[in-house]
Amino acid sequence: MLKKVVGKAAKPAAMSFADNAPSWEVLSNMVKAQEAELGVNFTAPDLENGPTHPLSLKRTFGSIEPIRVKLYRDHAGWCPYCQKVWLQLEEKRIPYTIEKINMRCYGDKPPSFLAKVPSGLLPVLEIDGRVVTESATIMALLEEQFPDHKPLMPAANSPQRPRADQLMRLERRFFSDWLNWLCSGWNGPSAQAQLERTLQAICKELEADGVSGAGPFFMGQDISLVDITFAPMLERAAASLAYYKGFVMRGAGKFPALEAWFDAMEARDTYLGTKSDHYTHCHDLPPQLGGCYSTPEGELFAAALDGQDGASWHLPLPPLNATSTPEAYSPGENPPVDRLAAAARLVVNHAAVGRFALRGAGQPGPRPVSAPLADPSGVAALQHEAAMDAALRHVAHALLVGVQEKQVMEHALQVQEAGEHDGAAVAASAAYLRDRVAPRVMRSGCGVLCIGAAQLVVGLCLLGLYEGYKAYYFNKYIAQLQVEQWNSTSIDARVGNYENPMDPRSPMGFTFYLAIINNIFSIAGLAGVLNAQRELVIAFFAYNAAQMVLSFHFFVDMVTDAVLSFHFFVDMVTDAGINYSGEPPMLTAYEKASAAFLFFNFVLSVAATVFAMRAVDEIRSKQREEYNRLTVLSDTLAFEADHP
Repeated sequence: MLKKVVGKAAKPAAMSFADNAPSWEVLSNMVKAQEAELGVNFTAPDLENGPTHPLSLKRTFGSIEPIRVKLYRDHAGWCPYCQKVWLQLEEKRIPYTIEKINMRCYGDKPPSFLAKVPSGLLPVLEIDGRVVTESATIMALLEEQFPDHKPLMPAANSPQRPRADQLMRLERRFFSDWLNWLCSGWNGPSAQAQLERTLQAICKELEADGVSGAGPFFMGQDISLVDITFAPMLERAAASLAYYKGFVMRGAGKFPALEAWFDAMEARDTYLGTKSDHYTHCHDLPPQLGGCYSTPEGELFAAALDGQDGASWHLPLPPLNATSTPEAYSPGENPPVDRLAAAARLVVNHAAVGRFALRGAGQPGPRPVSAPLADPSGVAALQHEAAMDAALRHVAHALLVGVQEKQVMEHALQVQEAGEHDGAAVAASAAYLRDRVAPRVMRSGCGVLCIGAAQLVVGLCLLGLYEGYKAYYFNKYIAQLQVEQWNSTSIDARVGNYENPMDPRSPMGFTFYLAIINNIFSIAGLAGVLNAQRELVIAFFAYNAAQMVLSFHFFVDMVTDAVLSFHFFVDMVTDAGINYSGEPPMLTAYEKASAAFLFFNFVLSVAATVFAMRAVDEIRSKQREEYNRLTVLSDTLAFEADHP
């Protein structure tokens, strides 16, 4: 809105901030100290022999046997067929290497790969120099060639094999019914009914006796190739059907056996290392499928997942568990470990993260792709690299010490009208990064607050921009009046008693004091949420309840009061009101910005009162500090050297 109303005027000086955050070396030492204290290693995990990890390029599982297998899978972890083969290799613990290849929807495939596989389709397996395509063929071959590595399918002549084959056909039936409803707007009720019948059939099979008794897996109490085949599709269906159709597969209690299966899968490191998240799936499926068809029933869920409902992805966050929304995650969360995991990933990858984010302040790439959030040829605004680096160090420091603690240190984030770094470029870059960081839920439950933190950075930058606009307005406007030596009569006729920027009776003076009070109570509210202090949150609620009335009253006064000779609203909104000789060119634009700010402040107060009431209830009932968890940066954007 501010950009729109000031678009015709010259660009004012923007907010800036100080580079007083600790250095990356200091932050790295802080990470190592906390890792030692908590007994974890996020800085340099064992990618070759440790738990399943998306960044691994070689897996030996501690074995010395020759590596016969090479897997070609997609970079971003979008492809369900790649996930099946990847999960099978991890469960069987077959030594293998990995080469990551772009999917066509977000980049070009390298010529060396196309020379081996002209179709370019993924996944591809090289075994003993032989190139094999098609996931079903690859999976059958791995079972045949590596019988000593945990068989995942009953033998061909065993009594259990017919049931396993029948379950594989059920998976194809589910896949068909899922996409028939997801990708079409025709005959929706019938398509939904058919899918529900298939889901009930899946639950019945999960409850039946398998090789080792009933459930929680399809063939009994241990994972099999049937589960591995179902997993990518059930995972994506749970996300997409809620987002596009409002149909909840998991967390509502409608399919208990299926929910128990999800819980059992999420208890395995192998699955957690390969699984993605609802946000990623809901946005990566349309370019792969040619589009998904939305219905009104899915709008609320979609708004919540995308952070467009005014509440989601903001503090206080709801609990993360097997029934949480918009995404269920049975392993839950561990806030201290989660924050450290996020900080460690940021510290290790800070240079690449910063360059990637600066695409937001740069130029779109000349070669667009069909995935909306992908921009492989985007041009980063590297002239702002130092500013982005400073901002990321502030974020990493806040993760390590806590937001409230940071702001009373010498390293507190300081927003200034004239400082070292351009806040506008950082705001654009933070927004770009926010929209492209998928909240992938990893082992330690780091899956939610990174987007909330990025939005907090954007909000602080916008507030700083407003302060810069206001200072420019008063300084330049009053200086213009003095230079042109308007007579006192003209000034009185023009602005009456409102020329003093500190006069609370003037519109801009009111917004000045309102901003000061707003910052004080916002900090109180944030501190109350982060530390589960109900009294601070109640104060935040009371302030916003009062501000709703005050902001709206003053806004109405400003745009309707005919006594004001200034004719504020007419001049602000239409730009066709009373135009005075010598009026500074930026005047009208900033008057519009003032009105927009007051109205937006009113809207925020409405949301804040509701939000604060929920926070108070949450603190009272749970007394938890789980609101300060932050996510590991998604491995979908792992910032590898060859594909940032």
